[in-house]
Amino acid sequence: MRKRWTGVAWLVAVALLGALAACGSDSSGTTPTTVPTTTTTTTQPAAAITIISGNELIPNRQLFIRDAVVAQKGSIEITVEYTHPENSILFWLTDRKCSRGMFEDDSCNYLTKSLGGRSPRTVTVPSVAPGTYTFFVSNDGPLDDQVKYSIELRP
Repeated sequence: MRKRWTGVAWLVAVALLGALAACGSDSSGTTPTTVPTTTTTTTQPAAAITIISGNELIPNRQLFIRDAVVAQKGSIEITVEYTHPENSILFWLTDRKCSRGMFEDDSCNYLTKSLGGRSPRTVTVPSVAPGTYTFFVSNDGPLDDQVKYSIELRP
C-alpha cells in the first residue's frame, strides 16, 4: 500500500528542496569584491631646537649683539618681531664669531641678512655646520623698540 503525502509532509518536502537549492555550490559566477587598503606614512619634521631667543628693548640707532652656538648640522630659522611699524629693524647672522669692531669695519661675512620688511620677519639658512655664529640686530629708528627674536635649528 502506498502512502499519500499529507499537506504538512508536502510543505516540509518543498521547504527542504528550497533550502538545498539555496545552498548551491561553493563556486558562484562572481568573485567577492575586495577593497584595497592603502597605508599612508607621514614623516614628522624634526623638532626645532631653540639656539637663542629673547625680547630686548633696543633704543633708536643702537646695535644688539648675541652669539649663537650651534651644536649640530641643520637648517636655521631666524624670526624677528618688533612693535613699531615705522621703525627700520635690520638683522644679520655671521658665518663665524664676529665682534662689534669687525661688524663696524664691515669685515664680517654673513650667512644671511634682512635689511627691510614688515614685522614679523623670518629668514632661513638651509644648512649650517656646528660652530659659533654672531647675531646682530640694529634699530635704525626712528623710535626705540621692543624686539622679540628667536633662532631655531632643525637638525
